[in-house]
Amino acid sequence: MADKVESQWRELGWKPVRSELTGDAPGLQLRYPGAGTFEDGFYVEFATTEHGSTIALQTPCTPGDVDSLNREKYAEKHTNTPPDVPGASSTGATP
Repeated sequence: MADKVESQWRELGWKPVRSELTGDAPGLQLRYPGAGTFEDGFYVEFATTEHGSTIALQTPCTPGDVDSLNREKYAEKHTNTPPDVPGASSTGATP
């Protein structure tokens, strides 16, 4: 799977860095760029282990949209209890 993902990324002109994952979930990670983010905040990371595969990415936002996106993120949770509400503080666990 990682070979196919890497090939497709290279077709896009990306130069992913391949690294081994160790520990309790050994596997392989592809990341572009190899570390950090580009100036606009973009990165993409694909990891596959014996337990499963994940993909994480961050794309640049249009200036000013981050507040709108954050409101939507919290609205999706359909809750009005901490800690999921921006600016709310938790009063601790309840029985």
